[in-house]
Amino acid sequence: MNSVDRVLTTLGREEPERVPIVELVIDPKVSKAAVPGCADVADCVDKLDMDCGSCGVLFSPVENRDDGTWVVEWGGCTSLGRRSRGSKTHRNPF
Repeated sequence: MNSVDRVLTTLGREEPERVPIVELVIDPKVSKAAVPGCADVADCVDKLDMDCGSCGVLFSPVENRDDGTWVVEWGGCTSLGRRSRGSKTHRNPF
């Protein structure tokens, strides 16, 4: 079973031959420290033989607000986090 089959089997609520190795958030600095010489987070995931890893998500703003937040296409209100390069969700429509 390959990584794609393993993850899709798990998401389908079936049992794969082993538990998938997944990391949803990997900071680029951590990936370079974990695997010196890796080109980026995706390269780190490949070299560590992980089944799945997130390389970041970017939602384009549809409305910029004066307070530094913005509304994204799915209706969430977001701003840049203070301590990280990530974003912080202020209002989630779900």
